[in-house]
Amino acid sequence: MQCFMKPPPEYIERNFFCRQEAILAAISEKDSHIALLEAAKTKKARDDIERLNNDKQRLNLRLKDLVSIESIVMLTQNERKTLLPY
Repeated sequence: MQCFMKPPPEYIERNFFCRQEAILAAISEKDSHIALLEAAKTKKARDDIERLNNDKQRLNLRLKDLVSIESIVMLTQNERKTLLPY
């Protein structure tokens, strides 16, 4: 019964991949906005660039955390496969 309760490994991998792609897309979008704002030399543009850089740093930390969690999950799954090959 327990095997029906946990998602298959392919689903977990796909989920991690989609989440990574979403974070990378958000980081890319922040970079694009920063590049556009750098052309403007106003105080508001500088404030927006600072805010976007802070957002980008937070996204990079989330990506780093996600990759760490993914590594741990994949290692755990591989250990289970070696212990319980069925």
